[in-house]
Parts: sequence; C-alpha cells; structure tokens
Amino acid sequence: MKTVGVVLAGGLSSRMLEDKSQLIWQQNTLLEHTKKLLEKAGCSEVIVSHNQLQACVKDRYLQSGPLAGIEASLAYIAENISDVDFMLIMPVDMPLVPKQLLTELMQKAVKDKAIYYPLGRFPLLLPVGDKLSKLLMEILEKSDGGKAASIKKLLSHFDNLILPLDKDQQNVFFNCNTPEQWRSLSSN
Repeated sequence: MKTVGVVLAGGLSSRMLEDKSQLIWQQNTLLEHTKKLLEKAGCSEVIVSHNQLQACVKDRYLQSGPLAGIEASLAYIAENISDVDFMLIMPVDMPLVPKQLLTELMQKAVKDKAIYYPLGRFPLLLPVGDKLSKLLMEILEKSDGGKAASIKKLLSHFDNLILPLDKDQQNVFFNCNTPEQWRSLSSN
C-alpha cells in the first residue's frame, strides 16, 4: 500500500516563541529530521504542511489547528500524487519517536481504519479518500476558528485501531512546546 508522509509544521509556535520546525536536533532542523524519519519508515513521498516556508503545503482553513494541515495535505495529495492509500501524519515537534513505531503503523494498515498509539493521536495513519476529505471539510467549515476542529472529533468517525506500547516506549511521545521543554529535551 502506498503511504505518503505528512509533516505537520504549520503551527504558530506561540509558546516556543520561534518556529519549532527550524530548531536543531541531531545536526538537522526538526523539519529535516521528521522528513527523513518518515522517508526511512517507508513513505513513498513526504510533504510538509507549513504556512510560512516556501515549497510547503499551506492551510486552506486558517487558524484551525492540525486538521487544517491534514486537510490541505490531503488536497495536495489528491491533486499531485496518484494511487495513495494512506497518509502517515507526524508533528514536527516529536523528535523522539523512532522509525520502528512509524513502520509498525504502516504494517498494520487496514482499509478505512485510523491507526495510532494510546498516548496521544500522533503519529497517525489515516486512509486517503473521499470519506476523509468530506469529514475534514465538514468539521473545519463548522468550526469556529478551529475551536471545534479536533483530531478526536475526526477520529470518532472512523474505526480506530490503537496499537499497544511497551512501557519503555511511552517516553517517545513527548512533544516540545516551550523553550523550557526544548532545553530539557535537547540536553539529554
């Protein structure tokens, strides 16, 4: 099955006070790190949802959170990449997630199911198709500036497969939102 990786990097980074995608992690920006991670996991292509950087997919629903990035990426896939079965969505601010967990999501791919781990909803594998497109547009059009546009709401419309985690894997789901969290993460 053909899977396209999607890096969600379009947030405002208001708590970080600088663009998280450009922070340096293991000699790469977080954006480059996340793109390479998705490629190594087996995604056929990787696209980036970011509203300021050139050569990235821009949100069509502004100030509407991650769903807007997912919707814009799905529209890009529909227009530019053929025969895609799934999109593997990864936020730019979760650098500890290992390739193996992404690969496992892709190996468990089942038509019409959303697949993720119990400690949050990212990384997330979603089936590409009309159902997802219609749901995203419906949720985003009804939301008030993104307040009602949640991943949880989207996933309530899918059969979900939540993969188990070992105890030692739980710490990799940390996402960095503040300078203090970044300092703590990058000093380890």
